Amino acid sequence: FVEAVIKDVRSKHKVDDRCVFTLSWSSGGPAAYAISLAENSPVTGSFVAMSVFRPDQLPSLDRAKGHAYYIYHSPDDRVCSYRMAQQAENMLKEKVAAVTLKTYPGGHGWKGGDIFGSIRTGIEWLERQHGDQAPSAGGGRKTLFSQPSP
Repeated sequence: FVEAVIKDVRSKHKVDDRCVFTLSWSSGGPAAYAISLAENSPVTGSFVAMSVFRPDQLPSLDRAKGHAYYIYHSPDDRVCSYRMAQQAENMLKEKVAAVTLKTYPGGHGWKGGDIFGSIRTGIEWLERQHGDQAPSAGGGRKTLFSQPSP
């Protein structure tokens, strides 16, 4: 599905292949991890917020090499354990992925503060992982979103 969406976007817009990112949260995280680990995945960066991480249900983590993961999670989260975010950070780094884990207060969900600024910070971090030639904010990139299922 994600590959079909990317193909459709490419048919209508110029897309920098180095900067094809997903933004997912909560139960959308496993799908984002899975597409990032798919063979020949077009996705180069994943912003995964407040999500579970179940490596036993994912493709081989060996494919994480060269991929960028911005993990955004609250230590106060009682829905999706913060421990899973730490596990994702450690296991993906072991596979030579670029990974950062950023925290926020308040538990599960997009809590207070500058939510859109926090998302922008994550996307800009993902862009920096792909070199100085990556587009700056607003510079022609297309961000695809995955949301938790109802």
